Parts: sequence; C-alpha cells; structure tokens
Amino acid sequence: MLNFDKIRTFHNHYKNTLDNEIINKIREKGIYPACFNLDVINNTKNTFNIELPETKIYNQGDSYLCWIYAFISFMKPFICKKLKIADKNLDLSINYIHFFDRLEKSNSLYEKIIHNSLKLKDEINESLLDTYIHTCGSFDNAKEIIQKYGIVPETEMPMNINTFEPSVFNKLFKEKVKTDILEMLNLDTIKEKEHFKEKCLEENYVLLSKVFGQPPINFNFKYQNIDGNEIALNDITPKEFLKSVFPYDMSQFIFVMSDETKAFYKKFPYYDFEQIYNHKHYFYNLPINKIKDSIIKQLKAGFPVWFGCDFKAVCGSYTNKAGILDSNLFDFKNTLDIQILQKLEQQKFNSCNYDHAMVIVGVQIENDKPIRWKVQNSFGKEHNQKGYFVMNDNYFDEYAIMFGIHNCFIL
Repeated sequence: MLNFDKIRTFHNHYKNTLDNEIINKIREKGIYPACFNLDVINNTKNTFNIELPETKIYNQGDSYLCWIYAFISFMKPFICKKLKIADKNLDLSINYIHFFDRLEKSNSLYEKIIHNSLKLKDEINESLLDTYIHTCGSFDNAKEIIQKYGIVPETEMPMNINTFEPSVFNKLFKEKVKTDILEMLNLDTIKEKEHFKEKCLEENYVLLSKVFGQPPINFNFKYQNIDGNEIALNDITPKEFLKSVFPYDMSQFIFVMSDETKAFYKKFPYYDFEQIYNHKHYFYNLPINKIKDSIIKQLKAGFPVWFGCDFKAVCGSYTNKAGILDSNLFDFKNTLDIQILQKLEQQKFNSCNYDHAMVIVGVQIENDKPIRWKVQNSFGKEHNQKGYFVMNDNYFDEYAIMFGIHNCFIL
C-alpha cells in the first residue's frame, strides 16, 4: 500500500543509491547527454567494404515525409542507371507524391464513413481524424501512390514552405474534413453520400492545389545522358514518365519484416491506416539474417534499400550529433537503472514501432557477417555525419523493423 511510511522507505533507498555526479549531469544536461556511452563512439568506425556512390542528401524539415524522401532516394539510382544520367542531374518531386497521399487519405476516410455506418458518438472522434489526416506513411504507401499516379520531376511540382511546415494546414484540413463528415452523416442514402463525397474530394483537390501546388497532367522532360546524348520526352503523363524511366514494375518490390512472434516465410496483413480505400497491406515475414543477406545482394547490385526503424527511443533523434545508431549508445541501465526491452519482448507488447524511414547504402562485412551499415538520412548535411548514420549491427537486430527489397534478391 502506498502511504507516507512507504515513501520514507523510498526516500532512504534513494539516499543509499545517491551518486551526485550522475544526478547533477541528468538535471543539468538532460537524460540523453547524461546517458551517452562514449565507448560506443570510440569503438565505431566509419568504413564500409560495400558502399554505393553518394547521392543528394535531402532535408525534410518538419514535414514528417521521411517515408517519401527515403523512397525517392531508393528509386533514383535505378532511374539513373537506366537513363545513364548523373544523380545531380535528376530530382523527383516529393510534393507530388505527398499531394496524392493527402487526397487518397481523405477519400479513404469518407468511404469508411459511407460504407461502415460509423456512429458519431461511439466511433467518429478526434483520434479517427488523426488516423487519416496526417503526413505519415510507409514503403507500401509510397509504392501504391506511385503505382496509381506515377512520378514527376521536381521542377514540375517543387516543394514550398507549406510542404516543409504542414502543421497549420493539417489543423485546417482536419476541420474541413470534420465539416464534411457531419454533413455526410445527415444524408439518408449511400447514393447521396457518394455524390456528396465527390464534391468534397473536388474541394480537397482545389484546397491542396492552393497550398501545395497543382499536379501536372502532362509535361516535357529533357535530359543529357553521360554519353552526351540529348533526350526528350514530350507531352508525357506522370504514369508514362514512370514507365519510361523506372526499369521495374513496382509490384516486384516486397514489403518485408522480421517478427519472431509469427511464422517465417509467410505473408501477413500489416495493420495501418487505409491510405487507398480497400487496399490492404501485407508483409512477408523472414528471419532477420535472411533479410540481411537480401539487403547485401541488393547493395552489391548497386542499389539502396528502403527501411523503417524504431528511431526515437534509443538514438536521440536530431540530438544524435555523433551520427551513430547503436542499441547501447545510451547507457540507461547504469545511469537510470532502466532496462530497455529487447526486440522479442517489444513485439509481445506491440511496442517496437516504426517512426522513421531511411535508406541503407553500404555495409561492412567481416568474416562473412555484417558488422555495421551505412545509412542515408533526410535531416540535411548539417546533422549526423554529413547526412549519414553509421548503424551498428546490434541496432539493426533490435530496431530495424521493415524493408523494401526487390523479390529477385530474396528468392
């Protein structure tokens, strides 16, 4: 029972474990700096025996679009190789993918309202809106938008201040969708609701266009390849552009995870929000070493790998100036007497959660085993190690969660 006598016991225990140096560091510098493990920094090397050529380092700002930035960084080497064009001469529009992601999410929410007869008080609430009206996504989200709408060069739909700082738009867009939902719920038939939904989507398209820019229907693209040849693609649609420049069908890239609580070598549903209505997401569950082997094969072929990780819990996010990802980077055990659960235990709690996407662009292999990985981030060159992380293999084991890999490197 918790009472004052028990508190007195706690007080005495605290005095017996007092370490003023550690406590002062925690209170003056904060938890992350106080827990920083210098041994990890001193023992981590920044060398790789398989390493892709460096490409453009993006800065996502406050957009929360890491999943799209990572997907563009993953796609570009495939396109550059096919077109025989230098990375610096090609840039793809993140804003274009982001635009249709927002439009599709609103459509999916409207459809859910129409066809599931959600009750206003019981099921339609702020949390439901937050599930759909946000900027987050995963590998499959980017893939399905690109499959449906294609891609365009950055010049056709460039980023603007609202893409980098969408918080004001997010709030206003949510209010707009709330108004739509309330009016939709007052309609009697599905046909009336469907008709009203089309009106709402047109309004959303216009609103998104005002804020982020209007997506092109067709455009011209000219480039010079490394052989000096001038090539022009005239009056081309975004889907035609994708087909012309990307050498693979998007469906050949598989969404992969390693969940020890489920059977390996089987497909399972991935439960997240419905970005495109009635499009279900699935992942293939593979042993972690099989995933590593597949990634190494894709790197050896000259191509990066999209991956998502549980980023904030142990790396310190922007504060990680060392640019190192390691499960022991912060010594919470000796500093705060807190033990971070390992991956299997985290999966039992369903708490090993993806919150950041990057691309793997290199690996150090010793004695036929990966020791560390080179990771390209999207926080700009001024963060981490000039835009890159060194990810030690123990972090991969514990916090790397999902991957996008071509099926030929898995089979």
